[in-house]
Amino acid sequence: MPAHLRGFSCLCSAVSLTLVQPDALSSDLNCSIYSRIADLYGISTRTVERSLNQVAKVSFQNGVTSAICGETYSGSSAMSNYELICSSADAFATAYNLFTNK
Repeated sequence: MPAHLRGFSCLCSAVSLTLVQPDALSSDLNCSIYSRIADLYGISTRTVERSLNQVAKVSFQNGVTSAICGETYSGSSAMSNYELICSSADAFATAYNLFTNK
């Protein structure tokens, strides 16, 4: 996934917020995560949404979606922003053994 896309930074922030406060995903993304990311970068919530959409689209086109999911992504189109954030957070948590009993 190209790190030069603004959405990459937004995705990293969304993953971080999700790992720290998982219940943020259970509510409306626009009111919770998008607004917090928008405040962080000084952009609008609409820009956050569009940026994440672009990352999802580019990831799908470049075949990165399967790497994020850890399995073959069978969808015929790019993931939704919600799916992208959840899958990325899950992949990160799994890779770094977060939230597991040791």
